Amino acid sequence: MQLLLAFTHEQTIAQSTKGYVGFCADHRFGHYRAYPILGIQWDIDNQWQLRLGLPDSQLKQKITPTLQWRLSLNPDGNEWHTLSKDSSNGQDRRSQFIRRSYLVQWHLTWQSLGDSSISLAIARQLETHYRFDQRNDKRVNSEVDNATRLTLGGQWHF
Repeated sequence: MQLLLAFTHEQTIAQSTKGYVGFCADHRFGHYRAYPILGIQWDIDNQWQLRLGLPDSQLKQKITPTLQWRLSLNPDGNEWHTLSKDSSNGQDRRSQFIRRSYLVQWHLTWQSLGDSSISLAIARQLETHYRFDQRNDKRVNSEVDNATRLTLGGQWHF
């Protein structure tokens, strides 16, 4: 089970600038933890928006009323726990698998009808580290090469 939480408060600093603070609890940094959210959002004009913050930052441009792109940088981790029977002695064996990395991602989103949209994303996963802990004190660490992924997605609100 994963419990993901985020609470933020935005405050207008100037006509086109907002600050935000809050906290989040998730696995983005590998282990599940709570951490602060802090940042600033600048609406440069009607088309451009820059959001610099911890843990996520992004640059967004609205090309037309229905088409926009964004470039984002954020941590991209997760944590999994496993439970299996040891075949040699029949006892439960608990293990933990952790992935930590950073994700640079470019999205192109077309809002087709109302709140429905189709998006294409090209992402580069950087600095990926894996750790596998067995409860009998064995630990395996591994790093992998940077990877590129392509994603096609859609949202339909009704």
